[in-house]
Amino acid sequence: MTLTDRWYPLRMVPEYEALVNSDARFDVIEAGRRSGKTELVKRLAVEETWSHGHLYGQWFTKLCAPTLRQAVDIYWADIQDLTKPMWSRAPNITDKVVYLRGGGEIWICGLDKPQRIEGSPINRLGVDELADVKVGAWDRHLKPALDTEHPGMPAARAWLYGVPRPGSQFEKLANLAQDPTEPDFAYHTWTSEAVLSPDKIESAKRTMDDRIYAQEYLAQRVSMEGMAYYQWSRADHLRDVRFIESLPIIIALDFNVEPGTAVIMQEQLVAGETTTCVIAEVHIPRNSSTPAVARKLAAEWGKHKGEVHLYGDPAGGARHTSQTEGSDWELVRQIFKPVFGERIRWHVPRAHPYIRDRVNSVNARMRSADGVVRFAVNPKTAPNVVKDFEGVKLLAGGSGEIDKKGGEKQGLTHLSEAVGYYIHKKHPVQTKTAQLVTFRQ
Repeated sequence: MTLTDRWYPLRMVPEYEALVNSDARFDVIEAGRRSGKTELVKRLAVEETWSHGHLYGQWFTKLCAPTLRQAVDIYWADIQDLTKPMWSRAPNITDKVVYLRGGGEIWICGLDKPQRIEGSPINRLGVDELADVKVGAWDRHLKPALDTEHPGMPAARAWLYGVPRPGSQFEKLANLAQDPTEPDFAYHTWTSEAVLSPDKIESAKRTMDDRIYAQEYLAQRVSMEGMAYYQWSRADHLRDVRFIESLPIIIALDFNVEPGTAVIMQEQLVAGETTTCVIAEVHIPRNSSTPAVARKLAAEWGKHKGEVHLYGDPAGGARHTSQTEGSDWELVRQIFKPVFGERIRWHVPRAHPYIRDRVNSVNARMRSADGVVRFAVNPKTAPNVVKDFEGVKLLAGGSGEIDKKGGEKQGLTHLSEAVGYYIHKKHPVQTKTAQLVTFRQ
């Protein structure tokens, strides 16, 4: 059998070998981003499904992620590329199943509703980003499905993997796997630095703050309690940054009624670094509306002759004028179009980014792991932005979620969220997983 070019070789580090040779039922893997853990599981899953399908006449592998969309994005194309010479028939595009000669099947599954995993046989389970899977899924659904006995077949096994997250079911399993008296579990960990080249590590340090770098690349479990924007510092970030007429302006909106808000920014050169600078804000404390905010922006910035870039909330707020007059962005467009004309550039995403990812991107812009500050706020022209960054907190016991309810009671979260929509779109934290590993003949 001739393998596809997708099986390019990998430098096998010792940590990989330990996982390859593990005989534990449940391998818990905490490893850094882009360190090859997902790719290693893909390849091991294909090898095992192929060999055990021939050995037992059937073998069912299910590769999962927190949602079906994530699972398809992570696995589907790669599993097809890795297995094409092994197919017994064409894959099932609807159910996302690949059929191998010998009786092996690889299913791509989402855990949006984890109880569905119990509906068909499982010999091997792989779960990526287990920390983001619904709480209780392991105890209530995944473990029981793996404990179902199949006559003539070995006990079902699992790879459970991802980046460390505090306060999650993944953390509990990782702790269990590190217990030397626990016979069914094995623990594996490695850093991104053990696998990636120095230039990729330096790139990550430029785009991540030190705490997120420790979590995402050094595979360390970092506490996610306290201030959401923990990199914020008055000494570092309060600057007399002012409007520069020759540069584009960036307007970021987070739709709300009390207060009605918007943030005006520019990318300016500060201390030799291209820096995201908050040069002004709109803050209407009571009984605001999307048109009120938009009209204020048009009145104050309509004379700007350069480009106007719009970022913000893709969905709009829960209470807004648009319930009767049209969507928030349609209202903004109606007011902005006659004022800014063809100078407008729209950058509104179709869906919300993960809150944790958005907050991580802002913290990284405030101070990256290599110590560089690329964020500034003028406290005179944007005082409420300062209050937001100094007051927004994370949920106690959570894994990076903002305490939205507590913040809104104090009139907080909206200005910092508006900034975050822009920064996460323009300067996102890089978390794409690398593709590695070689087939073992």
